[in-house]
Amino acid sequence: MSKNSLTIKRIEKYEDALELSGIWNQLLDDTDKNAVELSFEWQCTYWKYFSQDALLYILVVEDADSVVAIAPLKISETRKYGLAVRSLEIIAAEESNYQRLLIGESGEEVLGCIFDYLQTYQSEWDILNLFHLLDELPTTKAILEKAQELGWKLRSAQDECAYLQLESTWQEYQDSLDKKRKHRVANRIRKAARELGNLELSWCKDSSQYEKEVEKFFDLHRKRWDETFTPSQFNYPAQCDFYREAGAKLLDRGKLNLYTLKAGWVTMGQLISFITDEVALIQLIAYDPEFYKYSPMVILMELFVDEVTNQGIRMIDWGTYYDWKELWTNQLKPRVNIELYPRKLRSFILRMGAEVYEGVREWVKKNEFLTKKFLSWRKKKEVEDQQGKGN
Repeated sequence: MSKNSLTIKRIEKYEDALELSGIWNQLLDDTDKNAVELSFEWQCTYWKYFSQDALLYILVVEDADSVVAIAPLKISETRKYGLAVRSLEIIAAEESNYQRLLIGESGEEVLGCIFDYLQTYQSEWDILNLFHLLDELPTTKAILEKAQELGWKLRSAQDECAYLQLESTWQEYQDSLDKKRKHRVANRIRKAARELGNLELSWCKDSSQYEKEVEKFFDLHRKRWDETFTPSQFNYPAQCDFYREAGAKLLDRGKLNLYTLKAGWVTMGQLISFITDEVALIQLIAYDPEFYKYSPMVILMELFVDEVTNQGIRMIDWGTYYDWKELWTNQLKPRVNIELYPRKLRSFILRMGAEVYEGVREWVKKNEFLTKKFLSWRKKKEVEDQQGKGN
């Protein structure tokens, strides 16, 4: 393969994207079968329910008649600093833990072809947002190198994700953990079983069962979050429809499941996870706040990890980091969010605006009164954005 032999076809219609399903998933399986969030079902079902005013911008890279890469992109328009901003980004980035481009072997040539295409058509977009990229991937480094070669400007931020990579059995790993941790979890399990009834973790056998159980998940998620300042995302029909359809399709392919924790006849909590032969990537958790004193999330997670590791899973991935996850692991991997600005005046103004905004925000953080005001405004904005997304 050489860069000169590569061609790019752009898909802008959802109907045309549907024809890619087979080759899309085959390419994903050939490059990273654990990246379920990049599957055709997850990305294109998301577009089906949340396209709104965005433009589909899927780039299909071909070498002769063979598809060798897919960039599952869209262009979304928002307003920043008084300007209309056209952001080029991966379709389902908002609903995914990790994202990247579907690039197989000869990645540098393919990536170069994609970026040269974007450079040629830079009048159609202002910012390339590539969020939730694993810093360890070779393509992440190649993206930064190619952007620098083209003279694009970069803004980036990094966070960490918790994961557990087992080198031995789950039981052996548990035995190595701090005794206080083991007693803490065991005591919660015993107390819940004693006061509520036998604890049982079950999962969906097929998509028809999933379609019933996911409705309970929506209800639990609303019950957990609607009394907080951040209402449940499942108050909005489109979000429910997306999880119903994409979840059922992925479950039929053995790529996703919904797990339910019951005490006696009562549902304490549920968990949705992407599943492959090697990795369980946790997507969402919901629990009944009435059982808060029993730590239902801790019990659910403990039984889930025990179950999937007994089935042969070697890695549990939480996708984000919170300190409570250290009950199971202190292993962390870096994840990077990248903003790339092409060489044009509009993008230069947007980058300057973003840097001024970040500077002001850092100054606000140092002022306790302003910090409270800012956090209150941001929470209100998040609610408004979520409501807009659901309409």
